[in-house]
Amino acid sequence: ITRINVNPGQSSSVSFTEDTSVYFLLSYNGLQGNQYLEFELTPTGNAVVTVDTVPEFAGCLSESNFITVPGCGTVSPPDSCYFVESPCTTETEAFLNFGGVYARVERISGTGDWGLEYRSIIQTISPIDSSESRLTPISDPIYTATKVINEFDWHFYDFFVTENDGYTTLDVTVSGISCDSGSVPLEVYMSWGDANGDYSDVAYESFYPADLCFNQNGFN
Repeated sequence: ITRINVNPGQSSSVSFTEDTSVYFLLSYNGLQGNQYLEFELTPTGNAVVTVDTVPEFAGCLSESNFITVPGCGTVSPPDSCYFVESPCTTETEAFLNFGGVYARVERISGTGDWGLEYRSIIQTISPIDSSESRLTPISDPIYTATKVINEFDWHFYDFFVTENDGYTTLDVTVSGISCDSGSVPLEVYMSWGDANGDYSDVAYESFYPADLCFNQNGFN
């Protein structure tokens, strides 16, 4: 068994002369609340590999907690395995010193020398159209836009309404969806504060809703 610690933004390669299980610990240390990680693994040499991860909340490295990364059940050169960590958890994980997330790579086919190239990529969140999505105190509190979302991308928006500005509801509608691949769903997550509703004081600064932290998800 080989364990490799990977710091945010680090890239390198490793080689082997025999079959081994490789455990990458993807560190969150130093990430800010508006940053998250992407990770890319590429096998080299005579190797077909499979890539599994243990989610941040699993707590231990038992076999039952490993989940095969979608699209990475069998990866051979020159293809890569690519996955994105949840944008909403990295700051909390780093602050609590949880370490990060484990990725396990195993060669399932091939003989002789082989290796892995890997890189950790830091992505910084920047809300889109921040001035246009500031809905009040302008006279026309409506924002509309048409966007293209590439694979593995997140789009984030901040909708701002001045407190006590006379508005009681905020409606967000995503429509006219056209996907290149019908098997890949578009998911929309929301988080907001409403002192009189089910959720109160949840729209914290740098708390970006995603698959592991959100209040409303009605667009799966």
